[in-house]
Amino acid sequence: MHWHGVDVPNGEDGVAGMTQDAVMPGESYIYRFVVKEAGTHWYHSHQQSSIQVQKGLFGAHARHFRYAGNANGRQTTRNSV
Repeated sequence: MHWHGVDVPNGEDGVAGMTQDAVMPGESYIYRFVVKEAGTHWYHSHQQSSIQVQKGLFGAHARHFRYAGNANGRQTTRNSV
């Protein structure tokens, strides 16, 4: 997958053959990175993306931050996807 609006490690950018190997049918891959940017963004495949995006292989993800006081009255950050 290629992530728009999210700063991911280069090895998880989804450019098959360059930054990441293609995930073949029957295989799986777990993306592991911390999202620090709030906002509404989208993702899509980078393997034949011009065809796959037209066929609906893309999606949106929204990220926002909530603030709540902890037991000491200090502000803490809670992340939500």
